[in-house]
Amino acid sequence: MWQSFRVRILLAMLTVAVFSIILLFGINYRSAVLTLEQNYLRTSAENVGTQADRFDEYMSELYHASVYAGADHTLREAAAAYISLDHAGIDDVLGLSTQLKVLCYRWPAVETVYLYLPGKQELLTSEELHQRRTGVSEEQCAWAEETGDFTPVRFLDTMSGSERWMYGYSKPLYNNAGEYFASVCVGIDERTLRYTLLDAADSGSVQYYLVDSDGRLCTPLRAEENGLSPDALLSGAAALPERAETVFGASGDWLYASVKAPFSGIRLLRLTDRDSLQTELDGLRRQFFLLLAMVVGAALLLTWVLVNWLYHPMQSIMQAMEKVGGGDLSPSPEIEQPEEFRL
Repeated sequence: MWQSFRVRILLAMLTVAVFSIILLFGINYRSAVLTLEQNYLRTSAENVGTQADRFDEYMSELYHASVYAGADHTLREAAAAYISLDHAGIDDVLGLSTQLKVLCYRWPAVETVYLYLPGKQELLTSEELHQRRTGVSEEQCAWAEETGDFTPVRFLDTMSGSERWMYGYSKPLYNNAGEYFASVCVGIDERTLRYTLLDAADSGSVQYYLVDSDGRLCTPLRAEENGLSPDALLSGAAALPERAETVFGASGDWLYASVKAPFSGIRLLRLTDRDSLQTELDGLRRQFFLLLAMVVGAALLLTWVLVNWLYHPMQSIMQAMEKVGGGDLSPSPEIEQPEEFRL
């Protein structure tokens, strides 16, 4: 009876120890996974910050180009002379378009320059094949009159035959009397930004987005995502803080890192599929299981040593006591330990 009781006590202690070790390893494994994700997110945020700085370099050049264009005396005089014409011919259009094209040569980031003339309801560009569009209403060219802060305006250009989204800055032109008569806008195709900034970093498991100042997706991978809130991609995660320069975290199947470009105010968002970290997680899991097996094996070995050191001498004494109790006074248990078990 006592023997089986002691065996149960030792087995219970061993079971508690093994389960405690497994629980401890499980907690440590989960903590290691979170640490791996956090380290990855911090690295991602640094990469996104680099992309945001490059984006701001483009926007800064566009902004300075717009300021230069708005203060260009030659362009202002040419635009005023064009407006004074009752019937502008092709040579007049070509001459003014050439003036706009000079800005493109001077500022490499500028792809297209637009000149909106509300009095004549015309829109002229620096494009070779699409230099003038007539019958343009103020509603259609409202973007050309947006002269806000450093945040670029995003507008849809339909001049080239195929629609394209542009980023740009506009500046008003005033005549000698100080009256507004035209707007000049310098722009860059958003596809250029994606090809040079985002697509180079994209992969099957990593996706980049631009988020405008209104918190809406722009320059998406798919047209149906245009104008959506980032929450729609982040499976209902909390909205990205407007004032925070850098945010990162996890939501559902995605790891996200977002950095707000300081000059333009446009936010760059990077989404990473959690499955892309599977290789690292598999290696981490193998390490933990190997370490767990080693620790459990060591615990079993230690238990066996303790049983031989503690339980066997006690068992020998108990057997001898049972024989003495039965009237046999001859037994003498053999105990090697020189301490409390020696008779």
